[in-house]
Amino acid sequence: MLTKLVLSFLPLVVLANAEECIDYSVHASEIQNCCPLPFGLPQEPLEDCIKPAEQQVPDKNKKSFTACAYECYTKKLGIINGQTVQMDKIKEYMEKLEVNAGRIRIAAWDACDQNKSKILDALKGHTLKCHPFAFKMMTCVEYLVDRNCPAEYFNDKSEICQKLRSGVPFCNSS
Repeated sequence: MLTKLVLSFLPLVVLANAEECIDYSVHASEIQNCCPLPFGLPQEPLEDCIKPAEQQVPDKNKKSFTACAYECYTKKLGIINGQTVQMDKIKEYMEKLEVNAGRIRIAAWDACDQNKSKILDALKGHTLKCHPFAFKMMTCVEYLVDRNCPAEYFNDKSEICQKLRSGVPFCNSS
């Protein structure tokens, strides 16, 4: 049932021309606090990917840097290989979480994976140094986690979180 609920919100994630949208790059830290469920993925590999991403993007383009860092991170974790999501590996990480948190995160990953063709279509023609698929998948997952966050975790004091919860999509920018 959670997967059906999650899937019903997925089109909001990949809409390109929404009248109102939330710029993830501007509000990332606030969005990350909308639903403080445990992340479930180790952070150390991301830290290991910062220096290589900086070297790949000498012009300091923030979007290219982010795409390269997350491409490296998801590959190191073994959760995304190219444009293939490794659900067995994701479940392995998420099973270490408290049951409800793991269930919500697995449902979000599953929903985003089932609709990855829409995400890939939105990324066609990108001009970044690395493919932004891994970052967009992670963004999709966090969007759906925030949308389906249990009330006891949800940060209802934030205007951005309230907008996110009400269905305002992320702006599409590759």
